[in-house]
Amino acid sequence: MRQSSNFPVRMHPLMWGVRAIGRLLIRLRMVWIILVATLFLSGCVQYDVGIKFADASHGQIVQHIRLSEPLSGFSYSVLSTWLERLEQQTKQLGGRIQHPSDCELIMTIPFHGGKDLATKFNQLFPSSSKPELARTFGSNPPESGSRLQVTTRNFILWQRNHLNYDLDLRSLAFPSPSETLPDQSDKRLELAFSLDTPWGAQINDSADTATPEIQSRGRQLIWQLKPGTINHLEAVFWVPNPLGIGTFVIVLLIVGGMYLERRRSTSQPENSGNG
Repeated sequence: MRQSSNFPVRMHPLMWGVRAIGRLLIRLRMVWIILVATLFLSGCVQYDVGIKFADASHGQIVQHIRLSEPLSGFSYSVLSTWLERLEQQTKQLGGRIQHPSDCELIMTIPFHGGKDLATKFNQLFPSSSKPELARTFGSNPPESGSRLQVTTRNFILWQRNHLNYDLDLRSLAFPSPSETLPDQSDKRLELAFSLDTPWGAQINDSADTATPEIQSRGRQLIWQLKPGTINHLEAVFWVPNPLGIGTFVIVLLIVGGMYLERRRSTSQPENSGNG
């Protein structure tokens, strides 16, 4: 009979990687895709998620994935499976898919207002389920991964939007005796979140809020996401309200028509009296 050893068992790096992949699969689909690409590719992976507002009722969610070199072998079979699932989700949400090259994938999903944006975005990047995590990891499950909230206020001709996005990337921190792994993962992973608005946006300068790069005269904000940490993004922006503008124009036309009709009716008796 073999006796159990009291010495700690050193986990093989490959086994640690498999366990890490399993945790990420449960936590967040986007993180899982990126980590798989990082583990099995020698090049860089760029994953950009953008929200573009045209007005209060129209906008797009754009996912842009770029690889530094084409996939092949085992890495292709693993990563392509999850990319296909992302494509299926995009089609289910009424989006379109583009393949500019073998190393590039663009998925665009339309949304209609802040509420529709939050619903579709959270379907694409769902938070972890606490009961599932408890069954898998016991009494200390990892925290949830992603949550987007958009609060709107209408002012007839325009709309005020307050966007809050929390993305937990702590699962991308690689615990290792060597300190080179985190540096390598940061260099091989480029994660970005962008917000495009027609009139620009205001950012929150609090300590726990990430600071974006401002481009296009303030109309575009780009956050570089940091693996291994919780990224909190926040912005306030105004967009035109086409429904309110259309209603305002109709009211002006009606009032103008009534004014002209009244002026015309009052001028007719004067003309008849002079005759």
